Amino acid sequence: MGGTRIIVWKMKDLIKIGIIAVIGLAAVILLVIALTPSGGGNAPSGGARAVFVPGTYTAQIILQNEPVNINVTVNDREITAIEMTDMRPNQELMYPLFRPTIESLSTEIIRRQTTNVSVDSGAVITSTILLSAINNALEQAMELSAAVE
Repeated sequence: MGGTRIIVWKMKDLIKIGIIAVIGLAAVILLVIALTPSGGGNAPSGGARAVFVPGTYTAQIILQNEPVNINVTVNDREITAIEMTDMRPNQELMYPLFRPTIESLSTEIIRRQTTNVSVDSGAVITSTILLSAINNALEQAMELSAAVE
């Protein structure tokens, strides 16, 4: 009796398996997109460095209808400091990932001298918001540099 076996599946079970497979595939695709470097960093990687007008440049993000400042300090060729200021206690409570994320991003950006850095998979949206603000501040420094030349 080593014959052929027939497996019978209920249509309901097939639909559930199909939905779970589609959701899993979508999650994997989104994870790959989120973790793939975009190549959109302001400071070029490699040997060339951006030229900045030295100073501290500020970009704002809005959390709970209140502004929070992202300050980026540069000298003529390097990003020297990135910090978040004016964050109120209620904002810290509602957005607990912002403080540790800006600290890890600033360390990595200063070390590599580019905003094209990998982000923590647990704080992708937070990292994206902060990187956008950092890029805005760096664009101000680079625009002033282009205007001076």
